[in-house]
Amino acid sequence: MNISKLKNLLQEKKITYEHLASLIGMTRNGLSDAINKETLKISTLEKIANIVGVPVNYFFDDTINNINDQQGIYQITKGNNNRLNINITECQHRLELLQKENEGLKKEIQAKDKIIKLLENQKS
Repeated sequence: MNISKLKNLLQEKKITYEHLASLIGMTRNGLSDAINKETLKISTLEKIANIVGVPVNYFFDDTINNINDQQGIYQITKGNNNRLNINITECQHRLELLQKENEGLKKEIQAKDKIIKLLENQKS
């Protein structure tokens, strides 16, 4: 997380750490520690992003994302410090399977639509 982006945005929006902390249900010291130690939960970062009106990815450096892209693995913290490793190759594979399944379902719907039309025509 790029701490300077958050600090600059808070200055720009004229929001103090104290006010931000109260809006998200934290103490000023708790928020400051979490930001400085980069231990903010995704849910907390989402709250902050909503308050200041930016997407969550605004707070991350492109260089960090590029390093992760090369490794093909992202680590995400969500909820109560549950960590989840996402392998990009596996995600792409699952996406391809879902796309194939979606295409198959579309063909089934088209076939059923044809059957319905045939049956409707037989009634007439």
